[in-house]
Amino acid sequence: MTLRAALLVALLSCCAVTAHAEPTAERLAVLRHGVNITNWFRFPPSHDPQAMRAYLGDSAIRDLRRAGFTFVRLPVQPEVLAVPGVLASLTASLARLQREGLGVVVSVHPVDWHLETTAGDRTRLLAVWRALAPAL
Repeated sequence: MTLRAALLVALLSCCAVTAHAEPTAERLAVLRHGVNITNWFRFPPSHDPQAMRAYLGDSAIRDLRRAGFTFVRLPVQPEVLAVPGVLASLTASLARLQREGLGVVVSVHPVDWHLETTAGDRTRLLAVWRALAPAL
């Protein structure tokens, strides 16, 4: 019985087909014309969650869309996310951007991490994404 199970596992593993997901043309089209929005959630002028929500008004977001932009790249500083209420401000801001038809690329940018040399920083980055992923 054990030999049969081992042979079955060997057979299945050698013949497994790797699946590749391809984004739809519509999803790729969203990434055609982007703009970076700095100082909103990275080096913000204020760490107050309400100030962060108001950083870019709805009319400015509409103007970005009317100018032809299809997505924004939003740098996010993990240290800022540690402030109570900021994650909720981030998700509310993302929803506002998306309501106006803009895609959003969230880009995590720690200030003083050294991912290529410090295992602890890589662990911190993983923790940030584990906290962000359910919210996004």
